[in-house]
Amino acid sequence: MAATLRDVAQRAHVSTSTVSRVLNNITTNIPISDETRQRVLQAAQEVGYKPNMAARQLARQQSFDLICVIVPHASPSVLTHPFYMSVVQGIARTCQQQGYAVTLYFADTNTPDSQTLERDYGRILDIPANGVILTTTYLDEQYVPRLLADNITFVHIGHLSGDTPPTTHFVDVDNVLGGRLATEHLLQKGHQRIATITGNLTMPAGQDRLHGYQTAMQQAGLSVPPAWIVPGTFDPDSGYAGMQQLLALSPRPTAVFAASDAMAIGAMQAIQEAGLTIPGDIVLVGFDDLPQAAHTTPPLTTVQQPTARLGEIAAELLLAQVTAVPAPPHIILQPHLIIRDST
Repeated sequence: MAATLRDVAQRAHVSTSTVSRVLNNITTNIPISDETRQRVLQAAQEVGYKPNMAARQLARQQSFDLICVIVPHASPSVLTHPFYMSVVQGIARTCQQQGYAVTLYFADTNTPDSQTLERDYGRILDIPANGVILTTTYLDEQYVPRLLADNITFVHIGHLSGDTPPTTHFVDVDNVLGGRLATEHLLQKGHQRIATITGNLTMPAGQDRLHGYQTAMQQAGLSVPPAWIVPGTFDPDSGYAGMQQLLALSPRPTAVFAASDAMAIGAMQAIQEAGLTIPGDIVLVGFDDLPQAAHTTPPLTTVQQPTARLGEIAAELLLAQVTAVPAPPHIILQPHLIIRDST
């Protein structure tokens, strides 16, 4: 396997950002000593590091500032996925306003074995970027500790595990509150048999939305049979399959909170294929307020999260770090319930 910036950094006992600055001849307001520069050059020779020449040429262009955004490669249509498309647009808009270009790196989430992770991480380090923005994927828990150890400037969209230092920068939506808003709305409509199709429970957003649902049910004095909690993965297919499981119950739920609009749309299809009506037989709430949520049949009640604003704030937090401007490490945005005909 070809040597990476990280290999050079480990041999020279410096950060990967320092290696990148030395090898790409990047000048910043933080000087590098001649001794450190020579140590890096010697380490690169010893490990056989061969730089990406195209990236090196980009890095040498004066006043060229670049932000790397990591997105999942789990779907070939990720760039048309409403969540990622909106987030990336928010990032790009803010970066361009401040004179930074944006590049996307598609992390391989299809085969997340150790060799693939090493390959992807090495390639990310080889990008001559001022900093990194991680969008929400289940591989982020693998990348974050390494970025911290390598002193890479980054921001995460979505909160991280309790093991992450409290100074780690992230922006998120209050997903627990969002799950509560969805479930409390269904309770206020008089429903008691309320089920949920969860998001990916390896991701904090999935866990938090489930917690919000459970909290609302508990506060209403209602027990939740295990069969009412069906695991999903945020995509339409898991919403469709999850709804089929719920329809097979006797008695079946009268209301369902799907933890993403994509799953809610899949659930709608399953309900309608079963000859049932929405909201006549089953009422349905989603989460996200994707553009198509207002155009489903019937239009979908959902919890709105400001996806473009997530991207904008992530870029603002990252650029604040890059330019040494004080900024809060965490920003939590508030979700809002959008009531439409599905309830």
